[in-house]
Amino acid sequence: MTKRILLLWLAMTAVPPLSAANDSVEDRLEILNQVQAFPHLLDSLRLEEWAELFTEDAVFEARPPSGETLVINTREAILAVFHRRYREGFAKAQIQRRHGVSTIHVIEQTERSAHVETYLTISVVQNATALSMVVTGTYEFFLMKMPSDKWLISRLIARPDANRGEHTPAVEIPDSVRHLVKRHAAN
Repeated sequence: MTKRILLLWLAMTAVPPLSAANDSVEDRLEILNQVQAFPHLLDSLRLEEWAELFTEDAVFEARPPSGETLVINTREAILAVFHRRYREGFAKAQIQRRHGVSTIHVIEQTERSAHVETYLTISVVQNATALSMVVTGTYEFFLMKMPSDKWLISRLIARPDANRGEHTPAVEIPDSVRHLVKRHAAN
């Protein structure tokens, strides 16, 4: 009965249907939960829990429409960069960021991997006074099922629709992980 309810829920939402015999409802729900947990934990400043969504050798890429592409290698470096950006940057400046992830599309799901794209909307409230839209764009998630049967993000590509604005300062890289981060000009 529970599986029928889950299948009905999947059919009634914007979630793509399971496509192959090896796609499981339980795996699909965990994949979707990981995608939804990403912005929730980040914006709640639960960064250590957020970092646990990634594999140890994860890659995070930010690809603005023009300018520099940022590539951060390893969970440790991703956490260090986002810790500086969120706890030492936005939180100290009393800027609350909210990532809205919507229109989730599971492009591919196998027994051990998944490829998911979502729309992204980031807004901010500074000093609890005014709401501002920062950027829209897409996220592209690549997830892997670990030997523990837990799904983790192995690669994440952020593609903002516009370049950095006034509410988005340049990314500062902590010296301790500088060797794990690359910047290169956009093509």
